[in-house]
Amino acid sequence: MELYLDTANIKLINQMCAIYPLSGITCNPSIVINDKATVEELCALNPDLKVCIQVIGETVEDMLADADKILKLRPNVIVKVPVTPVGYQVLHILSKKNIPTLATAIHNVAQALFAAQCGATYLAPYVNRICENDVDGVATVIDMHHALLNQGSSTKIIAASFKNLYQVSTLLAAGVDAVTVAPDLFLKWIDNQDTRRAVDKFTSDWQKAFNHKHL
Repeated sequence: MELYLDTANIKLINQMCAIYPLSGITCNPSIVINDKATVEELCALNPDLKVCIQVIGETVEDMLADADKILKLRPNVIVKVPVTPVGYQVLHILSKKNIPTLATAIHNVAQALFAAQCGATYLAPYVNRICENDVDGVATVIDMHHALLNQGSSTKIIAASFKNLYQVSTLLAAGVDAVTVAPDLFLKWIDNQDTRRAVDKFTSDWQKAFNHKHL
């Protein structure tokens, strides 16, 4: 299982990495703006992290120029490319250069398979965005996973856009390679309130019996 944090908050990323061995971080242009980060700051993060940075350009030439700029800042970066007609071309070009890519904004199985055929290293299907179209987003991503397995593809899924932890857990239990979650869901995942209440009870009982909180 690979766990990515979907944020561009540099301070938060460093804090979370101290708690959990994250595989990497993902973000999109809107997240970068909202978290008041820069591409340069993101590219300067711990070299052990897989950092996914998205291109902005709308033409093949502009997307490739963006990718080149990103790669000069961080050689081991994963270039995020949206699955538009232009994006598919860019994925194909970058794959021929052995540059890791993350095909993003995927909403159906056909897009996923097409991006994989174009050489995408990773796919980012938007689970909750798919649900907003009155389609089961979790089931759709599981279908993508099975389709990739059936075709013997090496492309991996990093499922994104979650509303709750049930969606996350269901996909991981089904064998999906990785997920990227927003900080609020990440905190709920690692700091379960039921677990906290159980531990508090253990501590309270021990303190009452021995008048201290340690062994």
